[in-house]
Amino acid sequence: MKIPKLTIGNITSNIPIIQGAMGVKVSLSSLSSAVANEGGIGTIASVGLGDIEASKNEYERASREALEKEIRKAKSLTDGHIAVNIMGVLSNADDLVKTTVREGIKIIVFGAGLPLKLPALVEDNSVNLLPIISSGRAAELILRSWDRLIS
Repeated sequence: MKIPKLTIGNITSNIPIIQGAMGVKVSLSSLSSAVANEGGIGTIASVGLGDIEASKNEYERASREALEKEIRKAKSLTDGHIAVNIMGVLSNADDLVKTTVREGIKIIVFGAGLPLKLPALVEDNSVNLLPIISSGRAAELILRSWDRLIS
């Protein structure tokens, strides 16, 4: 059976699989790089990565440093495509988006909130933004908002 490739913006994966993000240290570099090595798009979940004790006092820093570590490790384990999933309801979502872009990831999957201002946080046009939405109405709202930001 011939399996079609998956193209998202400027990214093409050899198989049409995007690994779902499972937070709190499940979808880490080892799983995401394994999926990417098989030709799919591996996904690092950004929620709950920081050390629990460090997170009590410095949540944003601990989360950022843990995400940087996972991205760097994943990139060292694969030449395939890696995405980062970010939950919009997190208090540090903007920081996680900026960290993801700074670390060179080209796919951001954004859920648990409407990413109306996401393009304003991502100045690199080669980064593909994939909102997870639940309705056509949400899609319309996001696209109108993004059109205003980009125009």
